[in-house]
Amino acid sequence: MKEIRAYLEQLGGKVSPQLEARFSVFEEVKLAKGDYFLRQGDICKKMAFLTKGQIRHFYDVDGKEVTRWVSLDQNFVTSFASFVSGRPSLENLVCIEDCEMYLCSKEAFMQIKAEFPSMTQLWILAIEQEMVGYEYRVFQLISGSAENRYLDFLKEYPRFVKEVPQKYLASMLGIEPRSLSRIRKKIAEGN
Repeated sequence: MKEIRAYLEQLGGKVSPQLEARFSVFEEVKLAKGDYFLRQGDICKKMAFLTKGQIRHFYDVDGKEVTRWVSLDQNFVTSFASFVSGRPSLENLVCIEDCEMYLCSKEAFMQIKAEFPSMTQLWILAIEQEMVGYEYRVFQLISGSAENRYLDFLKEYPRFVKEVPQKYLASMLGIEPRSLSRIRKKIAEGN
């Protein structure tokens, strides 16, 4: 559970030994490439801390898969809107690599938040960080050219550009994979 503690402390929070002991409700789980963490239409009643692998968040829009995000290791993963609201998920979460994670039920997580006000503060810190990122991404998607979206994404999320398969990265940027290839080639030739 040291990974969870390190992530929360990296956010700027404090994790007491008592709170860390409660992380024992997280169970170690392995999912294979292609396994679903959650299917569209199901209610998300779990969250996980991903220690290895990648999970793709995507929408099925008229039979076409549109990637919204890819969760990388050393981060929490859930279908946030469904987890918080208790409504059916609009997205699918599928492993694009073999994954290892610590899994916790919503019920157990809410119990920890009720027992430890510091966990609520850490939850808020994590949400604030994510919301800033989402707002920035939405702005880039509606205001920038494909090349500028890629350059901005490269600057803000260099790890994604290195690790996420190009077809998913292109979908996240709202462009076709061949367009992303051209943009990358143009940038490489310009340097």
